[in-house]
Amino acid sequence: MCRAYPSNAEAGRPRIANHAVAGDARVEVSTRDAPPFALSASDNSEAMTDDASSDVLSDDERAIAQRLIDEIGEFNLKATGIAEFHEMLTVEADGDGELLAGVYGWSWGGTCWIEALWVRGDMRRRGVGSRLLAAAEKHARRHGCTQLALDTHTFQARSFYERHGFVIVGELADYPKGHSKLLLRKQLAG
Repeated sequence: MCRAYPSNAEAGRPRIANHAVAGDARVEVSTRDAPPFALSASDNSEAMTDDASSDVLSDDERAIAQRLIDEIGEFNLKATGIAEFHEMLTVEADGDGELLAGVYGWSWGGTCWIEALWVRGDMRRRGVGSRLLAAAEKHARRHGCTQLALDTHTFQARSFYERHGFVIVGELADYPKGHSKLLLRKQLAG
C-alpha cells in the first residue's frame, strides 16, 4: 500500500534509511513478493460514519479499505492463475534522509504498473525522474514484463512520459472537471 508522507513539517516524518549512493543523491531499491492489489479511492459510507465526520478514513475504515484491496488481489490471483508478483520501490533522498523523489509499483502478469512516481519540485528537470523510470524499466525487464503502464492526469507529467516512449491508450474525460485522467503504456522490446 502506498503511504503518504505526513504534511506536518518534521514531526513524524519518515526518513529514508539504508541508502546506496548514486551520484549526488542516495538511492534505496527494494523489491518483495506479495499478492497484487489495486489502490482505489474510497468515499465514506453512511454506515461507517455519521454526517459530522470528515472524509478522511479512520484507522478502522482504512483497515477495511485495505481488506477490500487484498480480497480483490486474491480474486485476481485465483481467476488468472498468475501468482508471480514483485513490488518495487526506488527512492532518492538527501544526506539528511529527506525524500527527494521516488517510484513505486509492481510487476504482475507481464506488466510493470507504476503506481506513483514523484519528484520534489526543486529536483525536477535534473534527470531524477528519468533515472526513476529507468529503474522501473530495469525491474520490469528483470521480471519478464513486456510493458510498463501507469496513469496520470493531463495537468501532471503527460509530456514527460511521452518523451520516454509511453503512449496514451485510454482517457477518462472530466476527471477532475476540466481535465482528464490518462492511461499510458510503454511496450518493451525483447
